[in-house]
Amino acid sequence: MKRLLDLLGAFGLNALPPLWTTVTIGDLLADDRGISVGVMYPGVHDPGGIPLVRAGDLANNRINQRPSFQISHKKHVEYRRTVLEGGELLLSLVGEIGQCAVVRKGMAGWNVARAIAVLRFKDPSVARYIRIALLSRPLQSIIRAWATTTVQATLNLKEIKQLPLPWPPVNERELMVEVIDAIESKIELHQFMNDTLEAIARTIFDSWFRDGLADLEMGFVSTEWKIATLGDLCHRISMGPFGSDIKTDNFVDSGVPVIRGVNLKAGFIDDGFVYITEGKADALRAANAFADDIVVT
Repeated sequence: MKRLLDLLGAFGLNALPPLWTTVTIGDLLADDRGISVGVMYPGVHDPGGIPLVRAGDLANNRINQRPSFQISHKKHVEYRRTVLEGGELLLSLVGEIGQCAVVRKGMAGWNVARAIAVLRFKDPSVARYIRIALLSRPLQSIIRAWATTTVQATLNLKEIKQLPLPWPPVNERELMVEVIDAIESKIELHQFMNDTLEAIARTIFDSWFRDGLADLEMGFVSTEWKIATLGDLCHRISMGPFGSDIKTDNFVDSGVPVIRGVNLKAGFIDDGFVYITEGKADALRAANAFADDIVVT
């Protein structure tokens, strides 16, 4: 236990409250299919097949309820070890490592891609607390520190099993889950409202745009409409650095936020940033973004 406490302390969790202990992920995993990785060779998309949760479907620590890719029933049976039942914890292993979410019951029967680990616990009710713990800053720091960084960041199953978790009494764990669930439910509701309003605004704009283009095609040149290129309108168009310029070992706990593709959601920039130092940002200043800039993947 002291070793685990020392490890947590080294990454920012210096003391635990009374009655709290520490455990590892490996201590909590079920004996049967406790931790598995998903489909390595999914084949071609099968419109009548089984939904496959890929790394991009685990963005923002939520599982996309409408995955765009489906595998064949034959492939699904071949990788039956990672067939979801509901209640498992999914954890991203490649690229945007450390993203995690609990599988909803309505997703039972789906499968996952190789870049995602499926964690099943002896007591399935602990999955929601473990998700909260893994998303905390100390645990995210450990995950990033332990990841291998060859072509892209990768987390191994062996390291996942060794991840230390602060472990409060059951009543405190349940209270944490209740509070966090309530907050996230409100966030999801607001996100749904934002998405709906954005869709309405886009529909209205599309209507205006189509009408304007129709007038131009018919030769009815409006005094208020004209054709321009982005180059005509922008005083600066720049490109972000390649992966070789920002590696995971450049990330720090606080500093200058980095906008990545995963941060762009439905026309908005979410705040799930990673950070680099001001010195690194200054070295990449040609790619700095400013207020009122438009960011495009």
